[in-house]
Amino acid sequence: MADEPRPAFARVVVDARTRRGWTQEDLALASGIGERTISRWEKRGAEPRIGQIRAFIDATNAAPEDILRALDLLPAEPTSRISDDPDEQAIWSLGERRGWPEDLRRDLIDFLRVRRQRYSDGQSSDQEGGRTARPGERLDALLEARQAQAAAAEARIDAEPGDEQHAPPVSS
Repeated sequence: MADEPRPAFARVVVDARTRRGWTQEDLALASGIGERTISRWEKRGAEPRIGQIRAFIDATNAAPEDILRALDLLPAEPTSRISDDPDEQAIWSLGERRGWPEDLRRDLIDFLRVRRQRYSDGQSSDQEGGRTARPGERLDALLEARQAQAAAAEARIDAEPGDEQHAPPVSS
């Protein structure tokens, strides 16, 4: 086991903890994450749940992009160019309208690309109604729903004062 390389996320956890001089118990107390969970992260490279990632970042002040890259949710190198893909363009333009920093928009687009790649590589297959979902099918549906929600929200924001009754309803 000592000769095996440690998974990237395990290295991030150990580095963040030891940089502060903490034991696993100290990290558990500071983050509210179980000590056994932290041990599994460090020894076996177990992946955290999203709430645990947030608690870990809050406790250690670790860089969120380092965590996401260690979990292969962002590529190792940030993207330098936005493609002609409509979803990427939608993320970029929404971010511009909302005043999001350019690096955040690029990270979101990188995240989208990594997720698409994972689904297209077949790393994630879901059972839906007794059949295996086509790789990317669930992600496509999720993106379509998000785009519809964004369009409805934009329509509400763009409505003139007093025209609220004419704004399209937002589905949940």
